[in-house]
Amino acid sequence: MKVTNILITCSLAICCAALAVSCVKDKGKEVAMESTDFSNKSFVQVYDATLGTVRNYVYVDAVPVTGSALAFGISFPSTSTPANFAIPAGLRAFQICDTLNTSTQPRITFSENFQSSTNYTIFMYDSVNAPKQKTVENNVIISESDPKVRIELPKSVHYVGADRWVLYGIAGCELHAFVETDNRQNVQRLYWVQCRRSQVL
Repeated sequence: MKVTNILITCSLAICCAALAVSCVKDKGKEVAMESTDFSNKSFVQVYDATLGTVRNYVYVDAVPVTGSALAFGISFPSTSTPANFAIPAGLRAFQICDTLNTSTQPRITFSENFQSSTNYTIFMYDSVNAPKQKTVENNVIISESDPKVRIELPKSVHYVGADRWVLYGIAGCELHAFVETDNRQNVQRLYWVQCRRSQVL
């Protein structure tokens, strides 16, 4: 009986070892391809601050670039994180939309010429019934509507972000901040660009 148990245990151990050795992982066949050549790329962030949105996806030249939905909901500040991606430089057609067939949210469509090795931030704002977008290119704020304007700051500034809020319940405000730093990255100047709408967004 002992000999049989020893033979069965040894056979099982040999089978397990043979099975472990036969499992080989092929390297280089990963699901997601990693790109390390950013020589002709533009770097884009998309922030959704459109009240009431729940499932917006971003498409560039009709190709989806966001794997998960952008959402804002009904409260401020949003818990949504921005979408970050790199796209080939050049004229690109953007579409940001709710993918649900029964959605009444209008699509945001626009085209812009994206320069190589440049950072862009696209802000979606307003309400779910009238979404709008603004683009910030390094040191330039570009608004295509309400109002159509281009604000250019000195090339030495760095864009640090934006915020939106309702001021005293009567006006929608939007702030874009830029800083100028010295060679030790200490802030020397702050540029504050604030937009206000007379109605609550």
